[in-house]
Amino acid sequence: HQFIRSPINITNHSHQPQSPTTVTMGNSSSSSYHQYHNDFELVIRVAKDLEHTLEQACDVDLDDRTIGLQDKITIAERQLSLSRETIKQLRYLVTCEYDVVLFVVSSVVRSHA
Repeated sequence: HQFIRSPINITNHSHQPQSPTTVTMGNSSSSSYHQYHNDFELVIRVAKDLEHTLEQACDVDLDDRTIGLQDKITIAERQLSLSRETIKQLRYLVTCEYDVVLFVVSSVVRSHA
């Protein structure tokens, strides 16, 4: 999990004349990600932290439950002019979280069948 344990920086890489935007996810002085004992918990926690970070960095209605994490990434892409590589990595993380949740739910359903 070494790549996740350090803070994740979301930086505006646009070539437009504006001040750079940097948003840091996670607390650099904390080892909070070390507390998770399995990959499932870790992926879900990182995705929740990403969602919170995007909500804080962008103009997102926090009360609107219809806006999912993929939507928030799209909003961040537009508002922060994030690089394609950053967007690709963020979407990959969301896909991993979805796959983990689907796996856990299907495992629970099979165990109770």
